[in-house]
Amino acid sequence: MPTQRFGQVVRLKPDAFDEYKRLHDSIWPELVDAMRAANLHNSTIFHHANMLFMYYEYWGEDLEADLARVSESPQSREWAQLTNALQMSLDGRTTDDPDDDLWTPLAEIFHID
Repeated sequence: MPTQRFGQVVRLKPDAFDEYKRLHDSIWPELVDAMRAANLHNSTIFHHANMLFMYYEYWGEDLEADLARVSESPQSREWAQLTNALQMSLDGRTTDDPDDDLWTPLAEIFHID
């Protein structure tokens, strides 16, 4: 199956950058392992002003099932609760509910290897 590429954006709440960066500087190994086991690779988050841009690749065959498996893990749910508390959607919505995704997906318009 060909690599699938994904980009997403979310806003950080005012004064949340330091905590967000601290969390990611010491990301839990169990979370990284769960992402890799779900065929998620090359995950990168970029920051500018109060915006975060995330890029990742999917190398598997059943994206929906793999993402569900990651999001259902206790570590992932706890991580989502911590990071959601620091984020807001592009339209300003906030939540600390780990089942509520604040990230906005982006359409890929160009790619070159």
